[in-house]
Amino acid sequence: MHIHFNIPLIKKIRKQLQLSQRELAKDVGMHYNTINNIENNDACTLDLAERLARYFKCDPMQLLLSSSSDNQPLKNYALVEGLK
Repeated sequence: MHIHFNIPLIKKIRKQLQLSQRELAKDVGMHYNTINNIENNDACTLDLAERLARYFKCDPMQLLLSSSSDNQPLKNYALVEGLK
């Protein structure tokens, strides 16, 4: 089953961390193409969603597309300082 995400939010967090897609993929243990596909195709598996949420230290549900607005902040965005 594929899940649709708030891609602008995922991309925004990645950019705030000053990570390239390749760097995020390495840190999360995914292939670069996987991150690229998530950001460009708007879908991934539940397993990948959980891995991204663990990395971003948030609830996976916060990454789900729940509204058309990509301006809502990630409420429990608690990345470890110095991650990047």
